[in-house]
Amino acid sequence: MLPERILFAEHGQVGKSIGLAKEILRAALIRKQRNVTLDAADRVFRKSYGGIDRTPFENSDWASVKSELLAIGWGQ
Repeated sequence: MLPERILFAEHGQVGKSIGLAKEILRAALIRKQRNVTLDAADRVFRKSYGGIDRTPFENSDWASVKSELLAIGWGQ
């Protein structure tokens, strides 16, 4: 569900989503990680946007994370 989380994080904006995906992949390559993890994506997102309590990359069930983020007004 990483692509869906990336699109959600960037409010469905394809260009920004591609940029975020590239940053996440770049960070994984630099750290010589074999897999892209939610933790790594969360780190990149927080570094880019700072000061955010919750992100779409929390290591939990996507449906729950999405529901909670929508409930607190994500994307408005």
